[in-house]
Amino acid sequence: MKELRIQKNLTQETLGDYAGVSANAIGQFERGIMYPNFETLYRIITALNVDANLFFLDVSSEYPYSARLFAETVKSMEKEEKIAVSKFLSSLSHIISLTREDENIKTLEDDGM
Repeated sequence: MKELRIQKNLTQETLGDYAGVSANAIGQFERGIMYPNFETLYRIITALNVDANLFFLDVSSEYPYSARLFAETVKSMEKEEKIAVSKFLSSLSHIISLTREDENIKTLEDDGM
């Protein structure tokens, strides 16, 4: 998160203002001492204007803490928040599978099948 914040030329205070938390909380998130709740994480992702996958998937060594961040964030959620995240991830998975099916159909059509 720190690298992204610096790339966007934001201070911890400014990012905290966008996310509705203190600069101290942003610093703790960046150091892995504390983890944001889902709503705060959403606000941070929106403020940074980045792909949420940077936080949820361990896709590169540049963001090695992202999978742990997601797991810790989910652990700290209330039951209702966990249910909402589960529904969101299920919906996202469904959309991805539909997109892949649509891409496969287009590929078959392009191949003359």
